[in-house]
Amino acid sequence: MQNKEIIIFVREAFNRQYRNIIYPNKFYKKIFANKYSIINDYLKNSKIKLKINPKNKKIKKNKIETEFFLKNLIVKKIIKKKEKLQLFNFYKKFSVHLKLNKQYDKNLISIKKSEVELKCYIYLGQLVKKIPYTNDIQKLNFLIKVNEKILINISKIKDKNLLILFAQNLKFEINLINKFI
Repeated sequence: MQNKEIIIFVREAFNRQYRNIIYPNKFYKKIFANKYSIINDYLKNSKIKLKINPKNKKIKKNKIETEFFLKNLIVKKIIKKKEKLQLFNFYKKFSVHLKLNKQYDKNLISIKKSEVELKCYIYLGQLVKKIPYTNDIQKLNFLIKVNEKILINISKIKDKNLLILFAQNLKFEINLINKFI
């Protein structure tokens, strides 16, 4: 399913933070074929079971646990204005640094410098539809970066539910691309 040539090229682009990167034409077909195969593999008759147990995790007013915050937003049906603003701040944080940290204070200043797990990026990709103040081009740019970060490390994801969510992210990305072509 994974083509090493694609992964090497995408990893190099990601490491250079997409500065002065132009994908050669031969890679477009390979990258999209790879993304379509992931979509076809994981979206066939699949249902997602995301559960969080709020009893196990206490919410602290001065700290934001990135994974817990993003997972909570996916499960919620209605997101409050304050949460949408925090989500937008996470969007900006990832867009600039191309990574998120595990824990932030209430002003989104990093407390723990360690990077979050890949599932947080999958959750963030799912929430891109709900990010306020962004247009479709910004969402597409953001999704491409998030999905390529996950695509580089997809072999590390063992949970089928996360792979299904990732396939949904890829499908949304391709729909946005088709909208502009």
